[in-house]
Amino acid sequence: MVTLTPESLLTRRDLPGGQPPARPRTHAARLRHVRFTPTDKRAIRNAAARYGVDAALIAAVLADEQVRLDGYDHLQHGLLRLTVSLPERPAAALRRLAGWLAGRPVETFSLGRAQMKVGTLRRLGALGYLEVPPDLPAQLRRLLDPLAAPRLVAACLRATADHWAGAGVPIAHRPEILAALYSLGFTGRRGVHPHPRANERGLLIAEHAAWLRARSPWPGSTTATEQPAHVAVGG
Repeated sequence: MVTLTPESLLTRRDLPGGQPPARPRTHAARLRHVRFTPTDKRAIRNAAARYGVDAALIAAVLADEQVRLDGYDHLQHGLLRLTVSLPERPAAALRRLAGWLAGRPVETFSLGRAQMKVGTLRRLGALGYLEVPPDLPAQLRRLLDPLAAPRLVAACLRATADHWAGAGVPIAHRPEILAALYSLGFTGRRGVHPHPRANERGLLIAEHAAWLRARSPWPGSTTATEQPAHVAVGG
């Protein structure tokens, strides 16, 4: 679940502080069962090239988010997918119902394969990493589009690396740090500091990225570039 807004630094109770599941080896085994279609791989490679981010790391983040989905997540996704297929009036009513059932606005839901919130999407748009549609229905549609997910992940990883580099702490070569921060926000609770350490979740994702590279090298799969890639916003 990506969270870049201050109020959303409170993480879900089932994953406190971005912590991993109780059996990390079991989780690692589940990651290895996630498969990507040729279309998925093409989208991941394109996102990696566009943002100067490791393609295998993008794939590993997507795999990690996929295996963490629970019944509650699937219910959220199903309700919100239905809203984007309806005319706006019934869609708005269904969004209100979904928010009422959850006890919080749909903008706070983590959605799609990238498990990203509307607030995160908007912030990445405001920072120039993505072109974001102005209305909520279109934003939800973007988050729920499975082929948009690699670009969302890549933009977030790129923005995180740039944020730390701008404060004098380069982490583009630290996939385990980037992976950990994906679920915690640009900086997590401590802010930018000179000696970041990955949590177990970040280490598992980085390990899976290395496994993906060893199995079948992804074009562009090394580590994120030290210098920000030129990002041409659009689409």
